[in-house]
Amino acid sequence: PLEVVVRKEKTAVPHIVSRCIREIECRGLRTDGLYRHTHAADSAAVERLLNCPSADSHTNLQTEPISVLCAVLLRYFRALPEPVFTHALFPDFLATLQE
Repeated sequence: PLEVVVRKEKTAVPHIVSRCIREIECRGLRTDGLYRHTHAADSAAVERLLNCPSADSHTNLQTEPISVLCAVLLRYFRALPEPVFTHALFPDFLATLQE
C-alpha cells in the first residue's frame, strides 16, 4: 500500500512518482495525448523503472521517452491495492466538488 512505501522512503510522495512527474513537467507538458498514448511505451522500459528500487536516484529519467514515464505513473497508481482517493473518502470528495 501507499502508506507503507511513503513510510519506508520517509517522504510524502513515493520517489518514483515525484521523479516521473518532475521530468514530465520539464519535458512533456506540450506533448499531445500525454497520458492517452502510453500504450506505445516500451513495456520493458516501464517494467525496468517500476522494478528498480524507488530510492535509486541514479536512474536517469532524462533519457526515457515521456510516454514511458507516463506509463510508469499510470501502472504504479493502477497497481495500488486501494485508490489514492480511497473509497472511504469518496463521499467527502464528492461533497467538495458540489460546493
